[in-house]
Amino acid sequence: MKFIAYFFICCIIGIPLGIINALSEGTYCESHNVENFDCFKSFINSTLSDQNDPQILSVKNGNLNACTNKSLGRMVDGFINDSIWSSGISENNQTFVNVSGGINYAKKNVNATLQFIVKGDSFQFNAMEFNGVPQNNFLAATLLSKMCN
Repeated sequence: MKFIAYFFICCIIGIPLGIINALSEGTYCESHNVENFDCFKSFINSTLSDQNDPQILSVKNGNLNACTNKSLGRMVDGFINDSIWSSGISENNQTFVNVSGGINYAKKNVNATLQFIVKGDSFQFNAMEFNGVPQNNFLAATLLSKMCN
């Protein structure tokens, strides 16, 4: 009986309250430019989408050649706010993984997106955008290096 009570309190009440709290703080919705119900759907989808996706897990748990002491997931967790992981297949049939979230760049909050191309069991950096604007590889390398430290 205690298990049922704990399950009810934790999972039926606690998880929705945590979701409502995360949404009410505004950080998720503001950094992803979504409002109201669209924000809720986006939050739920992002929370659930990466948990079983093999491409995302491969990239999250993998290392960049220039940063062998941290997984990419740890690099992101320590640097990017409210990160969202997604994967897909491009028009030219390449598998990719994107991670997006808020960072502070030049004393401004921006939404950064990093894209990695997955090839078999390995992956490599492909592109970076700030607020939807492509950034050069030098800036991307600088950011990734800072994320590693």
